[in-house]
Amino acid sequence: MPASDLHAPLVLTGFLAFLRAEGLEIRPEAEQKALRLLAEVGPGVSAERLKAYLAPLLAPGRAQQKRFYLLFDRFLAQEAAKQPPQPAAEGEPWPFRLLAHRRYYFLLLSLLLVAACLIGIRTTDCYLATRSLPATYTCMLDLSGSLPGVVHLPPPGEKLDPPPPAPDSLRRAFSMPLPLEGPFEVDISDLRASWRQRYRPLLKALAILLLLMGYLFYELYRSFRRKWFRLRSRRRFPPYLWHIQSQEPSTLTTAPDLYQAGQRLRQMPGASLVSAKAQPATDLPSPQVAPRYLVLVEQRSPRDHLARYVNLQIEQLQDQGLIIERFYFGQNPRSCWQEPEGEEVSLETLVARFADWHPVVVAESEVFFDPVHGAWEPWVNQLATWPEVVVMSPENPLQWGSQVQQLAARFLFVPATLEALAAWPQWWGRAERPSLADWQSQNVYPPLPDLDGSEPRSALRAYFDTRYDGGHAQYRRGQGRHLYQWLCSCAIYPTLSWDLTLALGQALEQRHRTSLTQPEQMFQLFALPWFREGEIPPPLRAALIRELPREVEQEARRTIVRILRDNPPPTGSFAEPHHKLLLAAQEAQLYADLGHNIRLIRRAQDFSLHDEMPDFTVTDYLRYLPRHYTRISLPATLSRWLFREGIGPLGLRSWVRATLVVGAIMLIFSTFSVAWQSQLQTFAGETYQVRTATDHARYFLYVGNRYAAAGEKAAAAAAYEAALKPGWESEVAIQAAYNRIFLETRGREPEKGIAALRALQDSLLAQGAVSSAVYRRAAYHRGVLLYEAGQPAEAAAVFAEAVEAAPGDLSARWAEGVARSQVLLSGEGGLESWQALATKLEAIQGQDPAFLPAQPQGLALLSRLTRQAPDAEVQQRLRQLGQGGQGYRDG
Repeated sequence: MPASDLHAPLVLTGFLAFLRAEGLEIRPEAEQKALRLLAEVGPGVSAERLKAYLAPLLAPGRAQQKRFYLLFDRFLAQEAAKQPPQPAAEGEPWPFRLLAHRRYYFLLLSLLLVAACLIGIRTTDCYLATRSLPATYTCMLDLSGSLPGVVHLPPPGEKLDPPPPAPDSLRRAFSMPLPLEGPFEVDISDLRASWRQRYRPLLKALAILLLLMGYLFYELYRSFRRKWFRLRSRRRFPPYLWHIQSQEPSTLTTAPDLYQAGQRLRQMPGASLVSAKAQPATDLPSPQVAPRYLVLVEQRSPRDHLARYVNLQIEQLQDQGLIIERFYFGQNPRSCWQEPEGEEVSLETLVARFADWHPVVVAESEVFFDPVHGAWEPWVNQLATWPEVVVMSPENPLQWGSQVQQLAARFLFVPATLEALAAWPQWWGRAERPSLADWQSQNVYPPLPDLDGSEPRSALRAYFDTRYDGGHAQYRRGQGRHLYQWLCSCAIYPTLSWDLTLALGQALEQRHRTSLTQPEQMFQLFALPWFREGEIPPPLRAALIRELPREVEQEARRTIVRILRDNPPPTGSFAEPHHKLLLAAQEAQLYADLGHNIRLIRRAQDFSLHDEMPDFTVTDYLRYLPRHYTRISLPATLSRWLFREGIGPLGLRSWVRATLVVGAIMLIFSTFSVAWQSQLQTFAGETYQVRTATDHARYFLYVGNRYAAAGEKAAAAAAYEAALKPGWESEVAIQAAYNRIFLETRGREPEKGIAALRALQDSLLAQGAVSSAVYRRAAYHRGVLLYEAGQPAEAAAVFAEAVEAAPGDLSARWAEGVARSQVLLSGEGGLESWQALATKLEAIQGQDPAFLPAQPQGLALLSRLTRQAPDAEVQQRLRQLGQGGQGYRDG
């Protein structure tokens, strides 16, 4: 059963009945306090915290609290067994509802780890089998032959050196050999892949594996750490809550009014109260026996400052030699105790034991009356056993009502001030009593502020800056401001502790060189209801802290840190983690450096594994840290979704961590894709990175040339074909097409080569690439094949196309001249053809005089043309070309 179900009154009643059945005594006033406590804390508190709240109320004493904790857990277990299983929240997606069960959560993590291990084993096996990262990837996914851009070529030979040169059939066919250019060459040294590019797939697979293993181990670590904290919490021992108790002695001085009151109290009669009551109303007789006093002090909570203040006055009176016994009580004095964990004593026992003592009850008027009907409480009649009872009320006289009038009519009623303490002995046993109006006229304290209004801070500032004299408000500055700073300093720590409050007041005294810890100021501060309950409401605490000047706040935090360091709880107790966390929070806000912030975050993360954050100032400061370092503020709703308890330093929620890991794996895997894998190509022990279509064509052109040079024509043809896959958009792809045709025309029928070259020229014409080097080479090569086939006239026309594509190409001009020479020498062509040939040869001679003589058998060809020329002019022109060549050669 969840702890919030205990807030139902019927369930709480059953829980209290369960405790009584187990032999634990539950007082009626404790039951009422428990009901009021549950109404204040609300239904959102955890079971552990609720248990800590109820223990001091229902089971005072260390042994009883230890048993109470065991009974609390047993009761929750019994009620949970009666409840039907709660369905998962309908608003959450089914994966989150499934992961809410930790066994499924760890099963999923185990499956992810097994999958990662299998991927790693598969990767290692494929890499060892192929020794190539691209082949490793295709081996892993069984995509061999289906990857775009990846061409599987036959393995190259042991050596890729070219074979011994063979006779060139094309050159042998020419009676006058022509210069013939070889295939296009390319350099791809700039495409060599670096070691990061070569091993990127393996590194990414390793990164995914490490990410999964790290995530699994982190989740296992968190689970084991959570279990370890819970196990250690079960082994802890009381105290469950640690109240600050300073080891420094109190430096409060005795007020003169208290000394005067002690003198008056010593003059009280010490014999039978009946006889003392019968004394005449004149001067008090000299006591023969020292008077003895029984003081019953109302204590609303263990941190009731007003009760501690009254106890301090009692101790100072005891130091003056007065005999005083002090007892505390809760909502009524039917059950009293002297120490917080001491034995309880009933009111009947006190009446019997202290029958001849002077009783004094320090309590508010509402204690004596039933809160529902307004009638006298039944135990009030037991007080009537004493002849005279003094009731001292800490209520402000300006706020006395009808209940105070009834008390004044039945008992000796005085305000709880030092002046009244020194004055009431003179009215002991007398019929004359001071009226309430007399006490109200002597009042110097302002009425309590309206703390339920819209501006409680304004009411508090007016409360501390106002002094009442004769019922008229007179404003004073300085002292009230320092007293208000004392209140604001007390709001820094989650709870109000007597020793800490005094230490803060004394620190302010030293800073402002004023007197704050005097009875008048202390009574005005401790009369506030928060100092009686021991805690200031969180919203008002935050507002009061903002009211403090920076230097005063730092001084207060230094005092708190010093007190906490000097007052640690027992090692291994339930209160130790809570104490360490609050100490770390104060140090972090005091020093505001990275080291203390990290220490606070670690303390908060450890504490949150087994309990809720103890104070809103700690959580607010933890929420402030990410904004302080990153200058980024997330919306509150988003923070609650992403982080534990909506606090970033406490860490991400489980589903957020799982989502981030899955997203990181998808991001890594998306870069390790089929398209990216095709960029890596390995050839002859070198790995190249191919990114663009041009790089793709360059690489396979290079590979085809290497295979062609080694005589492996099939592999070379496949490489050239792969270079053409991206299309004809680049010059390199066109060069690969030419190289393939050049390779195929060797040793084959000339007609096929002529047709292939003609198709290549047509494709280049369609693309407008007539001026490209590939077009010129294709035309020149086709002309050579035509010349070889015995078609010199057609060859001459094709050579003319090559000359048009590259007008400065002397090799094409010379090839055209050789082809036309064969036509003329065969007897075809008239005088105009001879004159055109002479003109072409003269143009070659004029462009480069060294070109014609450098050609094999060039002079012999000119001599033969000169002899067969049909015209003397043509013969003379050809003879001059031959003489120029002879002169060049002789030179």
